[in-house]
Order: sequence, then C-alpha cells, then structure tokens
Amino acid sequence: IGFQTVVGVVICANAVVVGLETDHPELWMWPVLEDMFLVAFVCELVLRLLAHGRAMFFSISNPEITWNYFDFSVVALGVTDRGLPCVFGSGQHTDHAKMGMLMRSFRLMRIIR
Repeated sequence: IGFQTVVGVVICANAVVVGLETDHPELWMWPVLEDMFLVAFVCELVLRLLAHGRAMFFSISNPEITWNYFDFSVVALGVTDRGLPCVFGSGQHTDHAKMGMLMRSFRLMRIIR
C-alpha cells in the first residue's frame, strides 16, 4: 500500500469521525480520536518534509507547493488549536471546539489532491 493511499484512508476516517462527532457531540472518545488524527497528520507532514527536504518542500519550483503550504498551514493551525487551551486554559471550550471542527474540515479538502 502506498503512502498516499494510507494518508487518503486516514483523511477519509477523519471525515467519518467529524460527521459522527457532529451528530453525537456528547461522546467521550472524540477528543482522543481528534488527537490521534492530529498526531497522524503531524507525522505525515514531518515524513514529507524529511523526504523532500525543507528547501524543496517550500520551493517555488516544486509543482506541489500550493498543497504543501496548504497542508503545512492546516496542520500548524490544528497544533495551535490543540495547544492554546493548554497554554491559556480551557475557559472558552466551545469556541475552541468550533475552531477545531473547522480545522478538521479543512483537512478534508486534501482528499481532492
């Protein structure tokens, strides 16, 4: 199984979880699954950065530059969204939850890649 196939399966699984979470937000397992997906996407990004090298990954001559910036931005925002409540406290949990849902929805755009 190819790397892109595995990533595609993870993205589709994330889409299913986002849909189920929307219908059943009260279940305890959503934060755990969200963290697992975030770790998977961070690992995927790091592997791609290592494979291509930072200079080539962000190079204008790279035909995938738009997707690379998109992926980097979505993952960075996901990490930021996850980290902010740890730094500033979780007083605005609903705002963070809405932002997190939006960031996870952006990940779904990667499947059209």
